[in-house]
Amino acid sequence: SIVFWFPSDGETREVKTEGEIESLAFSPDGKRLATFGTDRHVRCFDVDKGTELWSKQDVANDTKVRWAANGKVVISGGDGDTVKAFGADDVEQDGQPVPV
Repeated sequence: SIVFWFPSDGETREVKTEGEIESLAFSPDGKRLATFGTDRHVRCFDVDKGTELWSKQDVANDTKVRWAANGKVVISGGDGDTVKAFGADDVEQDGQPVPV
């Protein structure tokens, strides 16, 4: 699970995820959070709303997520020899790698 805390009113919002979170990274503007967990999914969250924007199954043995400097691409990679890139705003891509 991820718990978002909103300091303006002290409220929290919990978003349940399957398994444990292994890696997380905030977008360069701080408005989105990318995670990768033991359920082998890359997820993207809206930090201001505390909601999941999208989830993509990643079958590789990835262990890390990072953001491209432009904030438009989420990159996953790790133990294998594969690096995947997901369009951060393009939910329609359905987890297909994007050109970088």
